[in-house]
Amino acid sequence: MIESKQHHPSAQSPYHNNITACLGKEHKKAVTSPFEWLRQYYSSILGSEVTMRQTLRYLHAQVAFVMAAFFTYESLLVHVAVFVWFIVTLVIAAPHHSPDDELSDAQGK
Repeated sequence: MIESKQHHPSAQSPYHNNITACLGKEHKKAVTSPFEWLRQYYSSILGSEVTMRQTLRYLHAQVAFVMAAFFTYESLLVHVAVFVWFIVTLVIAAPHHSPDDELSDAQGK
């Protein structure tokens, strides 16, 4: 009886793995480039380095603002819920300072 070799996914050639890695990097770069541009924009506006997490929080707050300010909802309850969502995103996006930060600022460190 003749046994046929089955192709196992983990037995791929190194060439295939390199192509997959390159395509993955290109797709990741294409997806993250608008967010990187926003990160740099927020950094220039705020005058300090902004992380990608902060960028996404600022973007989330902007979307919530647009939904709260520019959309009309038939239900007052929905409008209140969207406004509360906006307030929560502002609290989350706001930079948090610990008491130690204030102490070091007062001491000139």
